[in-house]
Amino acid sequence: MVDLAQIVMSWDNLSGLVWHSISTGLSGASVWRGDLDATPVAVLKRYPSSMTVQRLQSIHTVMALAHTSLSLLIPNVIRTSSGETYSVHDGHLCDVQTWINAEPISTVNIGVGLQAIRRLHQAVGHQYTQLRPAPGIEARCHVLSQSNTLEAQSTLRELTPWLSVTRRCHSIHGDLHREHLLFQDGQVMGFIDFAATRIDDPLLDVARWLGEVGSPEHLQLWGEDEALLSVLVRASLLCAMRRWHTTPTAPRVVFLEQCLQRWMSG
Repeated sequence: MVDLAQIVMSWDNLSGLVWHSISTGLSGASVWRGDLDATPVAVLKRYPSSMTVQRLQSIHTVMALAHTSLSLLIPNVIRTSSGETYSVHDGHLCDVQTWINAEPISTVNIGVGLQAIRRLHQAVGHQYTQLRPAPGIEARCHVLSQSNTLEAQSTLRELTPWLSVTRRCHSIHGDLHREHLLFQDGQVMGFIDFAATRIDDPLLDVARWLGEVGSPEHLQLWGEDEALLSVLVRASLLCAMRRWHTTPTAPRVVFLEQCLQRWMSG
């Protein structure tokens, strides 16, 4: 049993908040929403025991860098009473971030979303830049090679030539599916959940998000690397489906299958 009250004591500015457990995906984190007068204001995360201090600090560094340029579009990491960006309880790292009020499945403006993703990459792309083959392409090829479906093998053949191509890699979000880029009335309200941030090809963020909200005719809205983006979209969808292979009837899998059919038939 998680002692939530004990965790919250590490922050002296969270008094009066009412905490509610909220569901997450496959990340393994426990998450609570903190409400003040019935209005969400904060989110508390208790990370899996595999999360290290170095890794969490790197996540917070990327978020702070993005927050400098994008302000309210990026959650602010709230420091503990001792000035740290995290606390440790029962071997688990915890942090608290400001809550972004928006709905992840409200009306999506694809062009506006792509512009916001580009702004995010511009905000974090000037640090830790590497010219190298993209690790994310290699990872997707590995996952696709483990599947015998026609879609996976066809996509693998298209993606394989990109394995050795030098790409400009820098910090990316790393898990930019449709529920992590928040909209309200067709306008971007913010990016959430940077737990998967890493150094990689920024096109991976574009492919992950566009695959779930767009269709082939939207490739031109990004305006570059359309050939690679097209195959990365399909590869990202197939790999995401692979993660859920033990629960093939889950709503998430059904949704991903619908997205894949849209992109395979385009």
